[in-house]
Amino acid sequence: MKRIIPVIVFVFFLMLYRSGNAQNLGFDAKKNQEWDTTSITLSMSSFGHYGSTFLDGKMVEIFRFGGLIDDPLKQETINRLNKGNQLGIAGGEYRSTWEFQDPTPRLHNKYGYYLTGEVGGLSGAFLAKDLVSFILNGNAQYVGDTAFFAPTEMVNYAYQKFGFGINQSNRLKIGLSILNFSNYGFGRIENGYLAVPDSFDQLTLVLRGSYVSRDSAMVSFFNRAGVGLGLDMEVRIPLHPSDSILDQKTPHFVVGFKNLGAYFSNKHTHSYDVRTNYTFEGFEVNNLQQFESSLFTLNNTIDSLRPIAEIGRRTELLPFELYFFMPSLSEGKRVQPIAGFRYVNRSVLRALGYIGAEWRSREGKMLISSYLTAGGFTRFQWGLSFRHDFGAVQLGLVTNNVLGWMTKEAYGKSFGISLNYKLSCGVKG
Repeated sequence: MKRIIPVIVFVFFLMLYRSGNAQNLGFDAKKNQEWDTTSITLSMSSFGHYGSTFLDGKMVEIFRFGGLIDDPLKQETINRLNKGNQLGIAGGEYRSTWEFQDPTPRLHNKYGYYLTGEVGGLSGAFLAKDLVSFILNGNAQYVGDTAFFAPTEMVNYAYQKFGFGINQSNRLKIGLSILNFSNYGFGRIENGYLAVPDSFDQLTLVLRGSYVSRDSAMVSFFNRAGVGLGLDMEVRIPLHPSDSILDQKTPHFVVGFKNLGAYFSNKHTHSYDVRTNYTFEGFEVNNLQQFESSLFTLNNTIDSLRPIAEIGRRTELLPFELYFFMPSLSEGKRVQPIAGFRYVNRSVLRALGYIGAEWRSREGKMLISSYLTAGGFTRFQWGLSFRHDFGAVQLGLVTNNVLGWMTKEAYGKSFGISLNYKLSCGVKG
């Protein structure tokens, strides 16, 4: 009997959240991007990162490749939640982008233009401590007690994006983006618990929540989960209002947003409003004990737990991104401070900030940055980035979690690569 209760809740959990696999999971912070007001450029970049506040590298490898999660490893994982805010966060993100930038003033002798394409996705969750403990250890620990499953929230989406707009000497960019979502799912448990009395003759399961997902059987190349239309903007602002942003030697910061707009799902989208309040007692509890090896023969029990879907189109806010960063100056001191901030709406990715320093070689062709980050899917990380200028070509490498490549006891791993090619030099605007 004690083996069957975790199965019931976990089956329900899987019905509620059928997420896909996030791939190489990155944070494109533009940490050492040069500001060039005249060159026509083609750039490509790929970033991926994953992280967690409670799953270290050992646990992640077991989930990915299989293996035994023994009792000491389970207890280590749960103890990490006891030390924090009792919410377990885990997830990852990937993004591959190409951009064509022509800041040459062609339109009204003032604006150039840009084109961009992107493939990306994000998958993550924050889980209540009791839910993590319940999944790892089962319900025996909660006999005579109550396991609370809220707050819990999950997200999983993947998209392809095309964008275009105006570019004023790389000082101001504003444009539109069209997004095609191949996967789109959001779920949350607002209130949920399982009560198990000492007598073990009655079990009460309560779940309140919601979930939105595509119908995988109805999605094809020409019939995707949904589409989005968003606005993108980026502007450079001088640190001192009296300074002119026309001068590239002026200290400044960059503020921008991406994908601020609406998502339109296809007509086969499933929306679940979960309102489950079920008590197993007497004969039903005996049945559970008797049919431990064949849970799915209990059709009435399973049907009472399964939420009913509303099928139809939905319109809602896109997962948009806000960002800020303070870059170094190409003609400034050899060691300069850098800092930045990033927030992604509806992502379970917490607001992320970083601060550090950048070293520039004497001839200015090589840059190395070292920085500390806080937030995101993890707590604190140490990152490094490297860029080298080979003339018309610039190559960049970055990792936001150096320790992730050195030890399995780290709480994440990331890597990114970028290539920037100057096609020609335009006319200064």
